[in-house]
Parts: sequence; structure tokens; C-alpha cells
Amino acid sequence: MTDDERRLLANLTDCIEAVAEGRPAVPMPEASIGDPALDGLARAVRHLLSNFEALRLFSISLANGRIDAEAPPKLHLLDPLKSLQASLKHLTWQTQEVAAGNLDHRVDFLGEFSTAFNQMVTALKDKRRAEHEAMQAARLASIGQLAAGIAHEINTPAQYVGDNLRYVEDVLPPLLDAVRGIAPLPAGEADLLAEDLPAAIKEALEGVARISKIVQSMKEFSLPGTTEMTTTDLNKALESTLTVCQNELKTAAQVEKRFDPDLPCVVCHASEVNQVFLNLILNAAQAIQSSGKPLPGRILVETLREAGFAVVRVSDSGAGVPMALRERIFDPFFTTKPVGQGTGQGLAICRDVIEVKHKGGIEVGGSEGEGAVFTVRLPIGGA
Repeated sequence: MTDDERRLLANLTDCIEAVAEGRPAVPMPEASIGDPALDGLARAVRHLLSNFEALRLFSISLANGRIDAEAPPKLHLLDPLKSLQASLKHLTWQTQEVAAGNLDHRVDFLGEFSTAFNQMVTALKDKRRAEHEAMQAARLASIGQLAAGIAHEINTPAQYVGDNLRYVEDVLPPLLDAVRGIAPLPAGEADLLAEDLPAAIKEALEGVARISKIVQSMKEFSLPGTTEMTTTDLNKALESTLTVCQNELKTAAQVEKRFDPDLPCVVCHASEVNQVFLNLILNAAQAIQSSGKPLPGRILVETLREAGFAVVRVSDSGAGVPMALRERIFDPFFTTKPVGQGTGQGLAICRDVIEVKHKGGIEVGGSEGEGAVFTVRLPIGGA
């Protein structure tokens, strides 16, 4: 055996061992040594090496997450990997759909992985349903908490509307008699009626307008949430929220409003955002009442625009939130209220609504001993 033949055989042996161990092989020379058997074997090994290297590089691409890597053509050894690549591409699309909130997708490939994926989708559906139910329960609880105050707010104007209408009812017959010429009015009665009757009608109309505003605000606040986001005027939403909880605030605080009249609308789940505002405003009132400071305190509700966000701030003159609690105050089931007076869910729901569902932000600031400041940021362009 010649030296060239021995070198070729050694080279062939190294290449075959490299293939067996899954490492890159040393390139083989293309030159012929003149032995038909050895030259044929060399050609077969070179073809094997070419296919093996393509298979190795394509496998590395898939393993590194480059599922769009182009597979070498006409290589039957790659068929299983091509099938895996197609499945991974489909799975990536399915996962993107789930991430976008479409939970109607299922996969039926990759064995145990598909089972785990489908279980994840089911769990996400259950989580979404539980969150929706929690939000609905919180809204109903708020309505129940406000019901007595709303009834009082409606009853007060209803009473003076009734009183004024009864006055009109009493004075109308003699007035009509005078108009018809049946019985003249007593001296001075015409002047008195000219002053009192318009005033009574005006006050009755103001009472009706007040009732209408309360009912409209309650309607806007309590509408059940939908899956669709709507364009929402945050100033108007805050006005409605303040109206429905006005009775809760009367003894606790004087409310000051500083609304930016040019604040752009945001695209959001209006009923859920209203619930956040209600929680923050009622929390502010309760913080003032429990602070031990003289009543009424002060609640400031502001709206403004910062960069690409609509900002709502609710400040109170209570005792503030200690620095040690600020990291935990938005955690589920964490509460500083006495047992039976708080579930610890209110601010946790607020954070979920603002940060998770609307890609905004919520934070607490202020100075301990001087009051808390809760700041909500919602993207002006929508989540």
C-alpha cells in the first residue's frame, strides 16, 4: 500500500469517527489516487460528510431557536427535522395568538408538549374568568356599599321637588280662578305668587336635574364590563365616580378637582377603570377618617398629561403610607384595615386593571404623616 493510500484511509477513518461523535469533520481532498475502490469510497465519504454537515448546522439552528432557518434541499435525512421545524413554526404562531389574548387555540403535535400547552391555555382561560368574576364582584360590592348613600342623595332633591310641586298644586286653583275672572286674588297675593311660583318651579327643576345626574352617573359607573375597549373621557369618568360616592365623602373630606380640560381620551375598559377610581377615592376618604386628624380632611383629584400618558392623581390628607408597606400594598390579600373591614383585593385589582390589562402604571407616593398620593397612568393611544 502506498503512502497516499495510507493517508487516504487514515483521513477516511478520522472523518467517519467525526460523524459518529457529532463533531465537524476534517475536509477530504478531492484528488484521486488512482485506485478505483479507494477513490469510490472517498467519494461516498465526501457525500456523507456534506450531508452530515448540513444536518448538523440545521440542527444547531433549530436548537438555538432559529426556526426560520432554511433547510438544505434534497436531503432526505432532514425530513424529520423539517417536520419538527414546521411544528415549531406553528407552535410559535399559536403562542403569539395566546399572548395576544386569543385563548381558542389548541395544538395536537409534539406529544407531551401539546398536552402541557393545552393545559396552559385552559388555565389562562380559567384565570381570565376568575379575574372577570372578581371584578364583577368588586363592582357589585361597591354598588352595595354606595346604595344607602345614593338613596339619600336621590331622596333629598326628591323631597324638595315634591314640596315645590305640592305648593304649585295648592296655589294653582286660585290662580286659575283669577285668570278666568271667577275670583280675584287677595291684595298682594299676585306679587307673592309672581315671586314664589317661578322660584318653586326652578327649584323643582334643579332637583330633577340633580336626580337625573345621579342616575346617569350610576348608570355609567355600574354598566357591566365588556371585552371591547372604548374611547373614554377620564374627566367625565371621574365626575361620575365622584357623584355616586358623594355621600360617602361628605363627612370625611372636601373634594377639590383640578381637571385638565384638554386631556385626550384614552381607549380602555371604562367600567374597570371607573372601579379603580372609586377604590382610590373611597380609600382616600377612609384614610382620612382613620388618621385621627380633624374632619373634614381634603381629597384632591387631578388629571394631566405627561408624555404619552393620561395621568390621574388622588391625594388625601390622611396619615400616608409608610415606606415599609409601599412595596406590599398592591399585593393580593394585603390590607392595613382591621379584620372584617378589608379583603386586601381592592388595590391588587387596581394594579391588575391598570398594569396588566391597560399596560399603564399605578404607584403610591406622598409623605408619611401628611397623606398619600396614588398616581395612575394610562397610555393615551390605548393598551
